Amino acid sequence: AALKKIAEIPELATMEYKVCTKILNEKIKERKGFELLAVMQEDGLRKAITLDYTEQQVYVNYHHRPYFKAAIKGEDFMSKPYISEDTLNYCIAIAVPVKNKDGKITGILMGDLTL
Repeated sequence: AALKKIAEIPELATMEYKVCTKILNEKIKERKGFELLAVMQEDGLRKAITLDYTEQQVYVNYHHRPYFKAAIKGEDFMSKPYISEDTLNYCIAIAVPVKNKDGKITGILMGDLTL
């Protein structure tokens, strides 16, 4: 439910690095339990993350990940526990679609919940 609320923020649908990074960094402070939040555009390219990465480090493609494949089709997703390649912590990935004001899916919002 927490991710869905964040995904409804209209500016996230822009998938712009600076805009999305600012929003995600504000929102993660309010969400205990999440170790990271990230948005990925329609083709799977990550556009923002709440980790201390350079802009170039942010741009990695995740189109092959099950959470991306589900959320880009409009489905909510929750993974089995796994080790995050970004933080090396044991976590669960949760992902939801991000839609623009017309209801078109422009990307996904994912978060890793720490276990």
